[in-house]
Amino acid sequence: MILSTLKQSANALEEQLELSNITELRQGLLRKVEEIQKNPAIRLLILKHGRPQAVLMSADAYDVLKKVAQLFLKANEGMSRDQIINAAIGRFEAERADMSAEVEVNVPQVARAKAAAG
Repeated sequence: MILSTLKQSANALEEQLELSNITELRQGLLRKVEEIQKNPAIRLLILKHGRPQAVLMSADAYDVLKKVAQLFLKANEGMSRDQIINAAIGRFEAERADMSAEVEVNVPQVARAKAAAG
């Protein structure tokens, strides 16, 4: 459950990421803040000389990010750095195996659909 919540939160964060350089941001800061207040999923990655420097996000999005971090820390409480890394690798490998199994199941279905259409 926690892992699926983390995945959903991570996906939501990436969907609404915008880029802005500091000059553009100075000119339209109030407009951007209003836009972010209306849609808390929007985050603005602020660049200086083409490099990320900061992120502007709604207070609601920041609260969600803090909660996700707290869940992660709580789930890994008492574990060493190596244990956390090994657990993460294990989860990643399990997810890859699940995805591979889904692809293997879907390939025959796609082949049958193509044969029926062709």
